[in-house]
Amino acid sequence: MTYSSTQLLTDLRSLCGSTLTKIYNADVQWVIGFLTGFAHFKDKDLLKNTDYDAVAAYVDQKCKLKPLALIFDAAAELGEDLAK
Repeated sequence: MTYSSTQLLTDLRSLCGSTLTKIYNADVQWVIGFLTGFAHFKDKDLLKNTDYDAVAAYVDQKCKLKPLALIFDAAAELGEDLAK
């Protein structure tokens, strides 16, 4: 199944605003993929000192604090935090 960028962002927006207690594994995998690209852009190994569960917890917490935000927003914030 393929998604257009609009469909994907719509799905990600609804996830942050949902009442789920945890984000889905596929969404964490998307964030890790995003961070991999972000790391390439920053020319840094951003994921060296973190793991899957830490990424999931970070994004889950950001989504709870800002339920109307996109997961993209949380992923970008995490990327910037890891790049420091």
